[in-house]
Amino acid sequence: MLRFICSLLFGLLGFTGTMAVTVPHLFTTDVAVPSQGPEYRAPAILHAFKQVLVRSTGQPEVLKSSVVENALGHARDYLIDYGYRHPQGVDASPGSIEMFARFNPTDIKALIKKANFPLWGRDRPLVLVWLAVAYQNQAPVLLGQDSVDSALTNLKQQVHVLGLPMILPALDVVDDNKITVQDIWKMNYAAILNASSRYGSNVALAIKLSEIGEGKWLASADVFLNNNVFPLSVSASSANKALRTMVTKATGLIAKDYVNAASNLQSQITLTIDNVHDVLGYAAVLKYLRGFSEIQDLQVQRVANNQVQLVLSINGGLKAFENLTGLDNKLVLESSDETSNNTSRRYFFKWNVNQ
Repeated sequence: MLRFICSLLFGLLGFTGTMAVTVPHLFTTDVAVPSQGPEYRAPAILHAFKQVLVRSTGQPEVLKSSVVENALGHARDYLIDYGYRHPQGVDASPGSIEMFARFNPTDIKALIKKANFPLWGRDRPLVLVWLAVAYQNQAPVLLGQDSVDSALTNLKQQVHVLGLPMILPALDVVDDNKITVQDIWKMNYAAILNASSRYGSNVALAIKLSEIGEGKWLASADVFLNNNVFPLSVSASSANKALRTMVTKATGLIAKDYVNAASNLQSQITLTIDNVHDVLGYAAVLKYLRGFSEIQDLQVQRVANNQVQLVLSINGGLKAFENLTGLDNKLVLESSDETSNNTSRRYFFKWNVNQ
């Protein structure tokens, strides 16, 4: 019954967002460090490695895999380079420093595949976040684009770490006429969906964060996703922990839904890959393509004139394939057959031997 009511509300109130955002640099991240001292280097690299693994899958559970647990002791083996910089932006603390670390996409993807987790591509749903906060003995406040609050700072930091595209409501006159903080606090589905429809997001996430006692915080949320609503709840000793845990759980839910939906769509792709000069190059191309768990079948059609032609069957559709090959620079897209339909297409790539 709840699913029927939600589906009806989604349709009647026009919450049918289709906007997706391409998330760059999935395999590069940054972590705060006290200084550039060598004693902080290894812990920072390990922290960054964990962040990249979670960002690439959307699933914190990936870190509990025995395969990944073994790899955590060799984080530097997956590292391409690292450096230091002072963070920018209004939320940056004066004098603070962070390490940025760039990891090898091919090695990360192989590790994720070995751990039997799906890769979450670069094209991700845009999430509208309604956040209401109630500090102890105070009335709840609805936060938006121009609000100043530590909860918003923590929220922005966590969605950045997770690679989750986010927008906040404007809380302008239009929003004022559609929604109040009490609608978030009481989870008024009709009001939330009605107010969300103007933003064109794929997902709406309504969070209420409340201080329920000294050192006790509760975060409750509803995720409005694909004509359904998923409730979530976490408690923690601080607002920061409660909010970060909530956002992480919501991201995992969203990632699973989108990955599962993509896995049900299968496409056939014809590839012509240029710049393959010898047997070693040919073997490297096959090894690279077979590293994608999304590729269900691979057939070599022709090898001639420094080119390899293959036919692939891939789960997730054409966009999933474009996302996968765009994660690194191994294959450089030269052209594609735009006259193809949505379930088959011909691509022409150049093999980048220097990557």
